[in-house]
Amino acid sequence: SDVLPGQGASALDAYTSLHWSTELDNPENKAFMDAYSKKFPGKDVDVFALQGFDAARVIVEALNKVQGDTSDQAKFLDAIRNVTFNSPRGKFAFDPKTQNVINQIYFRQVKQSGNKYVNAIIGKTDQPILDPENM
Repeated sequence: SDVLPGQGASALDAYTSLHWSTELDNPENKAFMDAYSKKFPGKDVDVFALQGFDAARVIVEALNKVQGDTSDQAKFLDAIRNVTFNSPRGKFAFDPKTQNVINQIYFRQVKQSGNKYVNAIIGKTDQPILDPENM
């Protein structure tokens, strides 16, 4: 979604895959998109904004778990590793083996919606990808 506005009609019918789309139909994505458009009127939301939003949420959740006390580094890192929440992209969690984010991957096709182009969801992986080394 970060380059789609610039691609315009030339992207029509292109297939991509990613862990998010503006077209995801869940309450968290709708709230995120609404808050973003109010905070940054006229600016298109993109995957980088979503990832920053999730990163900030991870930090807040971990700080809450340790009640703001980051003096014990191991305890704080453990709190980060165990953060889970419902993100605009779907369930957010870390793989305990790799520390990578567990991602549901969505298959997308560029379609026209009104006067703009969107990455419409046309499918998804059966389960979130846990460990890229074992795919």
